[in-house]
Amino acid sequence: MLEIRNLGFSYGDLRVLKGLELSIGKGLTSIIGPNAAGKTTLMRCIAGLMDYSGKIDFRGEDIRESSEKTAFMPQEMPERTSLSVMEVILMGMLDRLKWRVDSDDIEAAYAALYEMGIEDLAARHMNELSGGQCQMVMIAQCLVRNPKLLLMDEPINNLDLCRQLEMFEIVKKATTERDLSTIMILHDISLAARYSDRMIILSNGSVHSTGHPCDVVTEEMLRDVYGVEASVKIEDGVPHLNPKRSIRLNLNSKKQEGGI
Repeated sequence: MLEIRNLGFSYGDLRVLKGLELSIGKGLTSIIGPNAAGKTTLMRCIAGLMDYSGKIDFRGEDIRESSEKTAFMPQEMPERTSLSVMEVILMGMLDRLKWRVDSDDIEAAYAALYEMGIEDLAARHMNELSGGQCQMVMIAQCLVRNPKLLLMDEPINNLDLCRQLEMFEIVKKATTERDLSTIMILHDISLAARYSDRMIILSNGSVHSTGHPCDVVTEEMLRDVYGVEASVKIEDGVPHLNPKRSIRLNLNSKKQEGGI
């Protein structure tokens, strides 16, 4: 269990996270919300990369001192490098590599590439790959670490539709089989609702709602958080959205017409 208590963070005088209270268990949890809601800042705090106030514990230990492995894939792609894909995957195991890479290490790296369906890229150099291929390599690097907590900021960036679906299926399967707590930041509400066990809706640095996708993806939430009028239907246990119009745009138009 990941326990977040009274979490706060500010950039100078700008308060970004405002006393967040969350409990996140095993399974796939997605964090969604509009731009500047605090999603990436929250993720970086969980990864131990920010000097936050409050408390974040994972399995009873302070996240910054936890003995459990955490893998974090940031939104920003790493700089292009001449390293081979195999070398990049092996870098994910630096904490357990010996002076010489042995056959077990190579086998583990190939297993991660095979799991992502990109084993044919093993000998290629990273600067030869497309953005989508690089993204898949970085996900494989996360999985080869055998983490207990997997953090992914916008993992479907640069992926075409087919690769997006493959990525979700792979990560969902890995989360179940490896008994992981996986947390993703996503902008695509429909995909988040389809694949997540739980969703967290952030709005203006606070938790608007959290729970099963069917409970939190509602017409009221879309109106209040995103400023969008939409209809929501539950089909096969998954909420399906039909956006209709921007409420904010209409409000701005009315203000201008009224001379406000």
